[in-house]
Amino acid sequence: PETLRRHADAADSLDLPPHIFGTGHDAMRGLREGCKDQAIVISGESGAGKTESTKLVLSYVAEAVGSAGSGAGGVQDKVMQTNPVLESFGNAMTVRNNNSSRFGKWLQMTVSDRFQIQGCSVTDYLLELTRVCRQGEKERNYH
Repeated sequence: PETLRRHADAADSLDLPPHIFGTGHDAMRGLREGCKDQAIVISGESGAGKTESTKLVLSYVAEAVGSAGSGAGGVQDKVMQTNPVLESFGNAMTVRNNNSSRFGKWLQMTVSDRFQIQGCSVTDYLLELTRVCRQGEKERNYH
């Protein structure tokens, strides 16, 4: 909560040490000041922390739009609750990660002019076709 608040109150994310909340801060600032659509790409190898980074960015954005007048609850809470459900589909054990996702997720969030979350949609796409065709040694298939 303290780190989130520091980033939310900062004039510029570059004034603070690097943190994933800085990415969320910059996206929200671009949305507010530039009125342009924003995109955050989170990528990395298996076990690199993509899921955790996504949760942190979502929590920052939900807090930022929640403090912009809509308050906690409603759609913001629903968006925050989707990630564990999404992670339960299409995962399998690999030699690097016991719960590795085989899918990328495009999460699109719609925000009103008053910075309230209006809705959210998720599109899955297959990341690793090779693991669908052939199971590696010491790896498990989807569960």
